[in-house]
Amino acid sequence: MPRVATAVDGPRWERSPRDIFDRHIRILDRHVRSMPRPSFFVVGHSKSGTTALARFLGQHPGLFMCEPKEPNYFCPSFCRIDDPAEAPGSAFVRRTEAAYLALFDAARPGQRCGEASAAYLYSEDAAARIHAFDPGARIVMLFREPVSFLRSYHLQLLKNPVSEGETVRDLGEAIRLEPARRRGERLPKGCRIPEMLYYTTDRLAYDAHYDRFAALFPPEQLLAFVYDDFRRDNAGTVRRVFDFLGVDPSFVPDFGEHNTGGRVVRSRQAHRWLHALTTGRGALGRVKPLAKALVPQGLRRRAMEVAYRRLVYGTPPPLDPAVAETIRAAARPHVAALGERLGRDLLVEWGYGPSALPQQAICEAVEA
Repeated sequence: MPRVATAVDGPRWERSPRDIFDRHIRILDRHVRSMPRPSFFVVGHSKSGTTALARFLGQHPGLFMCEPKEPNYFCPSFCRIDDPAEAPGSAFVRRTEAAYLALFDAARPGQRCGEASAAYLYSEDAAARIHAFDPGARIVMLFREPVSFLRSYHLQLLKNPVSEGETVRDLGEAIRLEPARRRGERLPKGCRIPEMLYYTTDRLAYDAHYDRFAALFPPEQLLAFVYDDFRRDNAGTVRRVFDFLGVDPSFVPDFGEHNTGGRVVRSRQAHRWLHALTTGRGALGRVKPLAKALVPQGLRRRAMEVAYRRLVYGTPPPLDPAVAETIRAAARPHVAALGERLGRDLLVEWGYGPSALPQQAICEAVEA
């Protein structure tokens, strides 16, 4: 009868299959742990400046931001697509941990790695998963006034792949459909993530979004601000984030035009063509490697911005005041609660009526 040893470090012919399997698992685990790992996460609301902020952060020599900007690895409950071919352009494709960490392979030694998945703020389990991955992670949160947020968010969903997008062009009608959609009815054909369409419930629960992270991460690892601050002072806000992340705050990135969330798609055909060029998919996508080889990155980006601005996007019609009031009514308690957590009178700042903060808290916030 052949002799089988249990010692892992014995001669190869004496190791059991289980010993060999365990050894390979340990080698793989060491390899994964030695890969560059993200240690900060931008989890702000969609259409609140996260794309611009990620681009500015990525220019800092001490930081590395992965591509794609939103890997969505820590919200697997939203990631219901195994094969990208099933839903071209989807941001919610399942990844293994090794595949996720491979997004940071290009980071240079000493760079701090990060990513910016807006869906982490809405996910019920992303905060806990990020904390389990790195309890020392830094979290940057951005919040936007609800009416302007939902307006831009809805316009973005109209551009998204139908798997995580919207087909109802009127925001008021989309909001009225929300109860039916929560029951699994009246969803766009091909929709994989109906949670993206819960406008006035999940998307406006600002206080719950904040609390999921604040319950796990200490205050010194959280930085929360509002879109108005960022829009009013790009440079000052970015310096604040650089300082929060422990890199040189004196670095000045290239502040250029960014994000077209406030525009409506004028030509879906042009949008498909440019999206294929950008993502490298389809017949037109074959041009991307050649363009990358011949044209500098900054020039490519500016050319695409001009093309999108002139060929794809137009100005959307004004929002119905009644719809805006519906959004304000649904958002008001959440705005008040978030303001209390941030020590800011957001009801007054965003024009939602009388303050909900005690006078003492208002005085402290002004003095700060």
